[in-house]
Amino acid sequence: MKIATLNGPLSIALELSGDHLVPSSRYHQARPRFWTEQRPLNIGDWFINDATLRLLDFDSLFVVNASAGPDAWEVVNEQCDAFVLKGGNYLFPGGVLSTHLTPDVLSRIRIPIILLGTGLQAGPGEPGDLGPSDLDSLRILQERSAGIAVRGQASADLLARHGIHDTVVTGCPTLFWQ
Repeated sequence: MKIATLNGPLSIALELSGDHLVPSSRYHQARPRFWTEQRPLNIGDWFINDATLRLLDFDSLFVVNASAGPDAWEVVNEQCDAFVLKGGNYLFPGGVLSTHLTPDVLSRIRIPIILLGTGLQAGPGEPGDLGPSDLDSLRILQERSAGIAVRGQASADLLARHGIHDTVVTGCPTLFWQ
C-alpha cells in the first residue's frame, strides 16, 4: 500500500522537504533522525510520529508540500491509497487546521483522508473553541473521511458542539507504542 502525507506539522514524516516518495523501511529508527546531542528537538513529536508509523502497514510514503504543483498532487491522487495526517493538540482557534490544512489544500486531495490522534488545546476545565477556518477544514474532513480519531472525550465534545459527530476516541497514538 502506498500512502501520502502533507509535509509539515500534520505529517507522518518528520524533517523532510519536497515532494518525493520514501520507502517505509527508512522510518522505524531507534531515535529520531533530527536528534543531535547538541540540539535535541521535540522528542514528544517524534514519539507520536513513530507510534503512528507503527500502526500503519504501508510500502511507501509520498510526502507532498501544500504548495506543490499539479504533478505532485496527481501522484497523490493517482498512485496513493490514502492520505494520512497525524494529530496533535491542534483543536484551537487559528491552529494548524486553519494554517496548514486549509480548504484549498483539502480540495486537492481526492483519495480517502485519515486524520488520527487529534486533540483539544485548552487548559484544565476550559471547554476550548474553534475558529471559523478551523471549522471549515473540519467539515471538509468530516465529508472526506469515515471518521476523525480524537485523543479524548473533550475533543469529541468540542467537535460535537460544532455539528461534527463522526469522531472516534482513540487516544494519543503513543498509547499504541508497544
